[in-house]
Amino acid sequence: MILRDYTVSKSKNHELAQRFIKFQKTKNRSKRYLRKYKIDLSQVFELKRKQNHCCAICKKDLEAGKKTHVDHDHFTLKVRGILCSNCNLGLGMFKDNPEYLENAITYLQRNNSEEKHENTN
Repeated sequence: MILRDYTVSKSKNHELAQRFIKFQKTKNRSKRYLRKYKIDLSQVFELKRKQNHCCAICKKDLEAGKKTHVDHDHFTLKVRGILCSNCNLGLGMFKDNPEYLENAITYLQRNNSEEKHENTN
């Protein structure tokens, strides 16, 4: 075998391996969604479509390739929507407690000027 053939063969094997890994990750994610939330990937994609491929909270684009989260009620496991990482983390930090979130809103409104808020977007 000459070097050129080896390089092509190695490149082809790498490409096949990458496709297999991507397939396995998708398959594992699908199993996890079914086990955890009783929904399949097509339902997740439908939720994203209904949300115009935007986070249900901040409305920023759910960029392809970036991690998104299936938001759910931790007691009933009912799926509420698809969130970006930041919003999912924020809800988790507030322990999904509406009172804590309302207190945070009041705090921000009392202590932030409108000008500051406009500059952070």
